[in-house]
Amino acid sequence: MDYGNLQLRSKSFLDFTTDPAVLDEILGGHSEADKDDFLRHVDQDRAMTFMYFADLCGDKKLAQAIEKEFEQLTLTTIDNNRDNFFGVVLMPNRAYELSGQETLDEIAKFSPEMQQTKELTELKTSAEQKLKTDVGQPYIDIVQNNAEGQPVSLKSVIDNPANKYTLVDFWASWCGPCMGEVPHLKETYDKFHKKGFEIYGVSFDRDRDKWLAAVKDNGMDWIHVSELQQFDNRAAKDYAVQGIPSNFLIDAQGVIVAKNLRGEDLCSKVAELLAE
Repeated sequence: MDYGNLQLRSKSFLDFTTDPAVLDEILGGHSEADKDDFLRHVDQDRAMTFMYFADLCGDKKLAQAIEKEFEQLTLTTIDNNRDNFFGVVLMPNRAYELSGQETLDEIAKFSPEMQQTKELTELKTSAEQKLKTDVGQPYIDIVQNNAEGQPVSLKSVIDNPANKYTLVDFWASWCGPCMGEVPHLKETYDKFHKKGFEIYGVSFDRDRDKWLAAVKDNGMDWIHVSELQQFDNRAAKDYAVQGIPSNFLIDAQGVIVAKNLRGEDLCSKVAELLAE
């Protein structure tokens, strides 16, 4: 793929994620868990980096074209590799945008042997959990500490009569795409907070200072909590979060009404709901 000076070549991606020598050079000395986590997120983060670069340049059509072509490339590659490990490695990326049931349906298309791999059995477990957080399901409570070390529950936020809709936003200061969403979060918060919109931010940071600096420097004036353990986070498991940014919009009755609202879609959805 080539859009002017912006390029995304599938061959380099294939070489990068399947060549053990390349991975060992990059991740040498890291634990197997770190390597697994890297493989799970590298293609997603790569694509999102290109999309946000284009978005920041002000070319929405370019960003959408890159996203569409990358998604098609991923789909085609998975379909052509249902009987081998490369398709398995790519599948968690595909699952990022799918519902729990859709993910289970995709896993079922793999060969019986591949369905028994560690990666797909873990993804199946996550998908089964994801069914519990699809649109229409009741929220799962979260209790984590704020910057002052005081526990703040999601339940206390949803039960607050002033809040008609609460966005649970999973993010981290080190996540470029997450920070790219901040202007949209701020726009929606500033426009609708007094009308009943709240944000409950769950950070996957490990470094407390970097977490709080990002909040302060970017004027993120809503509720923030964190376990400071990156993805080793109870809420990440409860909500089957496989990548960030990820979010869930919950109404005053505690029902999930939308998820993974990105860019201008967030403001549009909140405006639509509050107008009802």
